[in-house]
Amino acid sequence: MQNRKILPRLRRDLQLSLSNQEGMSFILMKDPLGIASEPIAIHYNFYLILNVLDSGVTIEEFTSIVSDLKGFSDEIGLILEQIHKLDNLYFLESVDFLLKKYEFEQEYLNQANRKMYCSGSSYPENKEEFLEFCESFFSFSNIEIKQKNAKAIIAPHIDFNLGELSQSVYANCYNSIEDTEFDTIVIFGTSHYAFSDYFMFTKKHFETPLGLVETDVDLLNEMDKYFENKITYDDLAHRPEHSIEYQVVLSKFKFQNRKFKILPILVGSYYDFIKNSSKPLQHNKISELVEKLDKFIKSSGRNPIYIASVDFSHIGRKFDDDFDAETMLETVFQKDKVLIDAIIDLNPDKFFECIADENDKWKVCGTSPIYTLMNTVNFNNIKLLDYKQWNESETKSAVTFAGFALY
Repeated sequence: MQNRKILPRLRRDLQLSLSNQEGMSFILMKDPLGIASEPIAIHYNFYLILNVLDSGVTIEEFTSIVSDLKGFSDEIGLILEQIHKLDNLYFLESVDFLLKKYEFEQEYLNQANRKMYCSGSSYPENKEEFLEFCESFFSFSNIEIKQKNAKAIIAPHIDFNLGELSQSVYANCYNSIEDTEFDTIVIFGTSHYAFSDYFMFTKKHFETPLGLVETDVDLLNEMDKYFENKITYDDLAHRPEHSIEYQVVLSKFKFQNRKFKILPILVGSYYDFIKNSSKPLQHNKISELVEKLDKFIKSSGRNPIYIASVDFSHIGRKFDDDFDAETMLETVFQKDKVLIDAIIDLNPDKFFECIADENDKWKVCGTSPIYTLMNTVNFNNIKLLDYKQWNESETKSAVTFAGFALY
């Protein structure tokens, strides 16, 4: 009877990346939820075998399938042992994983603050080391910004660890709001891991190496009444999300001598509108928020600035393309330029149409926040600050990103 047991499949929410070492291919698996505490690398052939489990096979069926694969008939015991180890590490969708996930989520929901998720990997957790890191970070600003009182920025959410390549774009963005008077930072972040609604809020405060950044809970309570309790709170969506965390920690450093609070909003995917050949503003919930949010915040006595936390195109093997990114860098630059021109023209509909016309072929990781920001606030002018491409040669993949100041 034991062999009739269904083997758990590989979790579908894992972050997977291909790497090559000494002529061998490996899949690096990372848990975005943090339940599996450390990333793990498995041989590419083992990863292919694990895909057999997606159909929900029994041990008996799995043994039969693997036995028919050339070179694996004598390794069934070892393979099953490795699957058991992956299960113990919470990389498989088993009952043990689901119980651990529930405990993990309940513990987080009971906390008042959102703890740092990316510290130690993207930036130092220690205060003194973080201060030193940010001093170096902002030294990479590579353009002179004459107008430093922007009403909003479109900034990257790509990893800080790319050094000057990414840090210069961030620095240019934040320097453009250096002289802006504000007491509230509204952050539209790309939601990478969850989609319970088009706009997902949280009342948790955000921890940083320099102390707490408070979420404006009073404002959110007022919003609940104003929007007739249509606000969706999704604390679990915010927990692993770096798109808002990056902007919070940089804002805490850049404006450490100012008093401000934040309104963190994760924006879900607008891909349904691409599939249906429609516009996001045709949806009542989206149109209501973008038409009323800025006016409501200002009428409540706050003085806001806005940040859209986004990246642009994602191409190459890591992103399921059948080509190496390096062969398409010029092509993707031309595609990004069309989007950049639409943003500079302050034309969010054109921006969205350009992405929709190609069915989001280039996987723009910022469509929703950019479209939302440009429809929420009336801007008179916009400046492209920087544009970069990160070509990750090891994975034959690339990510593009840009920075804008909006006035």
